[in-house]
Amino acid sequence: MMIWAQLVDLLQAAIFALSQAFGGNLGMGILSITLLIRTTMLPLTVYLARQAARRNALLGKLKPELDRLRARLKRRPKRLAEETMRVYRREGISVLPTGGLLGMLVQLPVLIALFCAVRRCANIGGRFLWIRNIARPDLVLTALVAALAFAMTALGSHASAGQGKMFLILLPPLMTVLVLWQLSAAIGLHWAASNVVGIVQAVIVRRERSD
Repeated sequence: MMIWAQLVDLLQAAIFALSQAFGGNLGMGILSITLLIRTTMLPLTVYLARQAARRNALLGKLKPELDRLRARLKRRPKRLAEETMRVYRREGISVLPTGGLLGMLVQLPVLIALFCAVRRCANIGGRFLWIRNIARPDLVLTALVAALAFAMTALGSHASAGQGKMFLILLPPLMTVLVLWQLSAAIGLHWAASNVVGIVQAVIVRRERSD
């Protein structure tokens, strides 16, 4: 707990230090520290996204074969599991994406600590661009963050065309609006900066897929 508290305190101090570089603007401090940390993590997140894209592509190619297995062995679940595992082993696919899970475990403590530090700073408030007080919600910022979430999801979507893909693309911006409209604008700024880095990541991975 002491190490965790120290990490949150360190990130809060970094926000204050960066805000001083922008004339004491706390909103700029929050944007800066979020962009800095997320950009530092970008090589890892791009690597994990590449791994996920390759896994999804392999599973897409195997879908007809796996569908045939499910149809043939739908009343024999144990045999179906064995045959599915055989296909996975043949193609070198792990049942659980352990690399992705480990990568998330590496990132998660830092990201949660950053969120806690931003939430602390939000209580101080202050003006940022059109936002009179970043301690309070801002509908315009919420709409902007939702638009960024839509762009990030659309660029990173691997789903096939149709209603399923549209639902997957629309879900993150809808969840963003539902959550963010009642949270402080400081959290919204943090969320916006994270989505900007997410868009950069999605563009990188998408270009590689198209090559």
